[in-house]
Amino acid sequence: MTKANLLIVLKDSYMKLEALLAALSEVQMSQAGVYDRLSIKDVLAHLAAWERLVVDWIETSQRGELTVRYAPGFELVDRADAEQVMDRLNEHVYLENKDRPLNRVRADLLAGQQRLVMTVEAMSEQDLTEPGRFPWWPGRPVWEPIAANSYEHYREHIELIESWLEAVKRG
Repeated sequence: MTKANLLIVLKDSYMKLEALLAALSEVQMSQAGVYDRLSIKDVLAHLAAWERLVVDWIETSQRGELTVRYAPGFELVDRADAEQVMDRLNEHVYLENKDRPLNRVRADLLAGQQRLVMTVEAMSEQDLTEPGRFPWWPGRPVWEPIAANSYEHYREHIELIESWLEAVKRG
């Protein structure tokens, strides 16, 4: 993955998400059930949180500081515990955001996406593609967690939202 291609995919995927959201009302975006108890608004808060995390990991590494994955209080100590730690972190994100207004959640998502694009733009091709460049992602290029926490994550949740909308339409 080149830097130029990564930037194109980042921007295109966000535009696809925004196009889907543009067709929905605030009521639709606030209705639970998209993914268990989560609403579209909750999914957007989830996406924004993970996008912020990957930018924080990169920026922390660039400052020469120790990067905590996933986040303070939700440290990944053993890969075998990854799913459990992510579940706890996702629950924390949900509880932090469930009562926030939709417009604030959407603004956070936009800000996170813009911050990620600016971070990638400022990185060298080598920083993005050199395996093991960042110690918190050993032996692999950093564009992979960027993809996993942005456009691949969007794609996963867009599919969930579309399936839910189709199910609601069918009644």
